[in-house]
Amino acid sequence: MAINQVFEFPIAKHAGPFTTGLFLTEEDLVSRLRRRGKIGTTVFFAVIDKTRPASEANPDGRAAALSVEGSYIIVLPPFQRTHVATHAVGLFLHYALDTPDEGGLGLRRVQWQADPSSTASLNAAQRVGFRKEGTLRWASFVVDGDERGKMYNRRGCPPYGDPKARGRGSVYFSMCWDDSLERKRELVDERMANLAIIAREPDQPLTLNWSLEQVEISSPSDDEVLVEMHATGAGVALVVGKNVQSVEVGDPVLLSFYSCSTCTQCEASHPAYCDSFASKNYIGSQGSMKLSKDSTRVWSQFFGQSSLAQYSTVNKSSIVNAKDLIQDLNELKLFAPLGCGFQTGMGAINNIAQAGPNDSVMISGLGAVGMGALMTAKITKCKVIIAVDRVQTRLELARRLGATHTINTNDAEISRLDDAVRAIVPKGASVAIDTTGVPSIIEQSVQSTHARGKVIFIGIPPKNYTLNINLSEHMNKGRAILGCIEGDCDPRIAIPQMIQWYREGEFPLDQVVQYFDATDYPKALHGMNDGTVIKPILIWKR
Repeated sequence: MAINQVFEFPIAKHAGPFTTGLFLTEEDLVSRLRRRGKIGTTVFFAVIDKTRPASEANPDGRAAALSVEGSYIIVLPPFQRTHVATHAVGLFLHYALDTPDEGGLGLRRVQWQADPSSTASLNAAQRVGFRKEGTLRWASFVVDGDERGKMYNRRGCPPYGDPKARGRGSVYFSMCWDDSLERKRELVDERMANLAIIAREPDQPLTLNWSLEQVEISSPSDDEVLVEMHATGAGVALVVGKNVQSVEVGDPVLLSFYSCSTCTQCEASHPAYCDSFASKNYIGSQGSMKLSKDSTRVWSQFFGQSSLAQYSTVNKSSIVNAKDLIQDLNELKLFAPLGCGFQTGMGAINNIAQAGPNDSVMISGLGAVGMGALMTAKITKCKVIIAVDRVQTRLELARRLGATHTINTNDAEISRLDDAVRAIVPKGASVAIDTTGVPSIIEQSVQSTHARGKVIFIGIPPKNYTLNINLSEHMNKGRAILGCIEGDCDPRIAIPQMIQWYREGEFPLDQVVQYFDATDYPKALHGMNDGTVIKPILIWKR
């Protein structure tokens, strides 16, 4: 892009922080760049348009092809909030930090300065791995600051100074040669190539059309956090929006669902029934992620997080700070799935059924939700725990985790689930939890309960399925039919509780999960489909 093209964008005329005025012409900008290039402490960089033919006067291309200011990176409006800034900084850092043998300068220190009010610049520095050193107050001032819109921190100069001038501070970041140089290089490369699992419309019914693709992530908003995923559902905060109070840069985090925090249900400590739950968690939004290859905006922020990616912007309500919960960063991978399935099963027993020693509990479906319910039922000392599934290996594990009885629905001798349950507890179960969504299992679960029993539905049934019940029988039995979303849990309470149980040996999460490299997600899906994998955890960072 030539300088005359640069001037099509008004921002180029305010490319400071020079204190003497605007760049009104190309000659003014070129002259300023040349003068700054003579200062001994400044390294001058320029972008040369190599597509322009060289000449005897300009062997590297036309001088008009210069489009950056000495020691500054300017991202023009059409390319802001895209990958351009990250890639430009990444390439610069490689050149600065790589040794001369590698084609770089081998510098000892790279410094980044930013106006304290420039959220975009502050976020960009942290996103590519710079370390914040501090803020230098009154680092500079701007003549006629009000007239030029350079309000900065709105502090006027001392009484004897120019009343129209405005002072500003500077936030300093650095990346030094001894800050684990190899890791810094890896970090720069990672930020320049962010991968995510993208889902498209299925080619055929009941099939998946997923692919691992390179995406671009926007800087987080004031209510969001940029998270580097160690595993889907857990990672480390890299950039923190100014309205986020619960986490700081560098904190490990565990992720759960979105809630608005202000509706009636949220204020009553029932965030899983937030007024915005369905729209925010199931539908997500567009804007924070797009494909690198063609800039197509993808729907993301499902569950407030969309953590099937190396990096993602996460809403603050989805975050549980884990710095006081984990013993090391490796535990993030183990605890990554607590904020969804396990939490749902745990809450179904604890919060919705409120099951205890007098209860006989039947749990249909032994995925993460069912296993979470089973382990919690054992913790609450339910007298009978019946585990139901069609995969024998899951039933065997259920026995080891606390089930008193198991029912294999593939067994030829099992014709009806409710009859099999009553063969164990003649009066029926006091609590029946369905995680399968299979209509026949749902209907027979209702019949499996005794008078005043509770039937809790968690599994998603087929579209437009309607449960038909005999209302007179239902009334006379006094049964309660209850829906369950996220176990009616507050993740900030439920997740620490499950971790505590795990450390006490009561919630053996490690026996239920299996780890897969994120690139092997098809294997994880296949294992879930054939029942050999209960809860896969996708690993993004080794």
